[in-house]
Amino acid sequence: MSETKRKFDAKHTFLIGLAFFSSAIAWDMYDSQVSLSLYYYLGGLGLTGLLLGLDNLVGVIIQPIMGSVSDNTRTKFGRRMPYILIGIPLGAFFFALIPFETSLISLLIFMFLFILSMSMWRSQAVALMPDFVHPENRSKGNSIINVMGGLGLVGSTLISYTIVDFSLQLAFIVVSAIMLI
Repeated sequence: MSETKRKFDAKHTFLIGLAFFSSAIAWDMYDSQVSLSLYYYLGGLGLTGLLLGLDNLVGVIIQPIMGSVSDNTRTKFGRRMPYILIGIPLGAFFFALIPFETSLISLLIFMFLFILSMSMWRSQAVALMPDFVHPENRSKGNSIINVMGGLGLVGSTLISYTIVDFSLQLAFIVVSAIMLI
């Protein structure tokens, strides 16, 4: 087939988009709920915001490194999947621990481990779509990926609305389970 006539596989792209869905649902819940816990311990918005911004700092350092590492990885699962298959369960585990914190120190430890584990697979998830979608179909692929991220935000909002007031721990466990699925 000529390059301009290659079929777009929406189902495959949707499956790739599940990584963005799980990332979006976790980060939205993290940002909305962890800020309250930090504020409880710190009593100030400035330091709370600074600590919430740690994920960006860690991501700027770790994600390019992990992206380069995965570019040079060759396994039977491919270049990206080993990092995603390890990173998402670790991220889900550390995410589930966050609402069980008992002090500022335990909250910061759980936050850092969650941020670190999420940063270890984010660049691989971003690279999956261009690895599998032909250049002429990448706009369609990117659209599906972005829709999946938006659905993750909707999912987080629904979980916050229906579960958080009942049990913050349960809400984090539900998001962790969604990440694993």
